[in-house]
Amino acid sequence: ENSTICENGKFCDNTPGSFACRVCHSACETCIGEGASGCTKCSSGYKMADNECKDVDECSAEEHDCHKDSQKCRNMPGSFTCDCKKGFKRDGDQCVKNGKKEVVKDDDDDRVDDDGDDDDDDEDEDNDKEEKTGDNSKSDSTGREEL
Repeated sequence: ENSTICENGKFCDNTPGSFACRVCHSACETCIGEGASGCTKCSSGYKMADNECKDVDECSAEEHDCHKDSQKCRNMPGSFTCDCKKGFKRDGDQCVKNGKKEVVKDDDDDRVDDDGDDDDDDEDEDNDKEEKTGDNSKSDSTGREEL
């Protein structure tokens, strides 16, 4: 068998009176036979172990670039992907917190606010609630509140 008969990424398969060039397994960069055990050099994302190319679990090996707060690594054959964690959504190549709702109050709103009067001096009270409940909503001077 002459391994140079077939181009890279293929191996020579002897057939009666002829030969055929067969595609290497996806785990192989170069090969001399079928399957991951036919690899002579592993593709990126695989490593030689027990005489065959085996998938590298980049997630378990901490060999990934997923953002730890917003993304979860998911191993794929020869690679990995970063999925958005619960509470986040995909925005391009990043995961961002799911849409913050914005509550807009009219300037002439006469409703009574949390401390029983009709002014907006609840800032200290809001800070107390934030510490007790972990609620991160805040009001700004425009009368808008982010939830």
